[in-house]
Amino acid sequence: MLVTILEQTIRERQPLAPGLEGRIRFLGEPPPARTARRRPVLLDTDMGIDSVMGLLYLLKAPEVSLEAITIVHGIADVEPGGRNARRILELTGDSDIPVALGRRRPLHGRRRFPSFWKPRANNLGNAALPAAGGRPRKGAVDLILSTLAASAEPMTLIAMGPLTNIALALEKQPGIVDKIDEIAVMGGAVEVPGNVGDPHVGIDNTAAEWNFYLDPHAAEQVLTSGVPIRLMPLDATLALPVTAEFVDRVRTRPRDQTSELLLSLLEAVSDGIDAGWYYFWDVLAAVATARPEVVACREETIDVVTQEGSLLGWTRTHVDGARVCVVEEVNRQAFEEDLLKAILD
Repeated sequence: MLVTILEQTIRERQPLAPGLEGRIRFLGEPPPARTARRRPVLLDTDMGIDSVMGLLYLLKAPEVSLEAITIVHGIADVEPGGRNARRILELTGDSDIPVALGRRRPLHGRRRFPSFWKPRANNLGNAALPAAGGRPRKGAVDLILSTLAASAEPMTLIAMGPLTNIALALEKQPGIVDKIDEIAVMGGAVEVPGNVGDPHVGIDNTAAEWNFYLDPHAAEQVLTSGVPIRLMPLDATLALPVTAEFVDRVRTRPRDQTSELLLSLLEAVSDGIDAGWYYFWDVLAAVATARPEVVACREETIDVVTQEGSLLGWTRTHVDGARVCVVEEVNRQAFEEDLLKAILD
């Protein structure tokens, strides 16, 4: 009886306005529709296979609006990376998104990924993609600056590669810090060993992660720029191995061009999946941007080693470092469910 009286009172007394806040629903009413705004983002990427999975997610996730793509040196070369980006946009019907080519080398030196890793990244494992409707433009830095200037609200930059392009943009126009809401960075290794010191590569460095090793000076410039940074280091991505079970889940989904592309990308790195060393590195930066609730962060002061030697590119905690939000936990189940839902549903 009391419940009935309370319900009647709430319905009649409009100043309570339960429908405006969504905290009270009556039995049998449908759940409120998701009306969250789409977060404007710009993707700066080296177009490796894991980066492309992250790109597919950003094109489909309803929480974000991908405004531009800039290509940076990394595991794929810049020119093939740009062509592949345009071909993927043609496949997904997003060819209006601009793509621009950026730096082919770091700010200092000429560090690069091993040449024997590049063919698979440059051709995306021979993935079947349509011809691009147009070529990528030149001038990644200018595209970053113009996209930020045109945005009605501060944007999120997602970095899936060395931070060279973003560092140059901040150097050219330091005032753009006010136009950036956050930079979501996949990079660094804080409390775990790095991944540069592969015995097959022959680099004496067990501290650094590849993106920060390739351009530590750019990483240091971006982290100390004053822009809010959310760092996705190897520490966090180690919770996200790509498994055979995940690949099987992709296989069981209805087939279309996007699912076929995702499956071919996964098959291109099947050796790493089977051996247990292939992770959703760059994909984490994409999902954490659209769905920040899948990760947990801690505040740290981080310093990037820029001196030549066996610690080059190491992201160490340091009392005088830049304050960043370091992702330390990932809800793997929520991550995989959202990734599959966004790309394949």
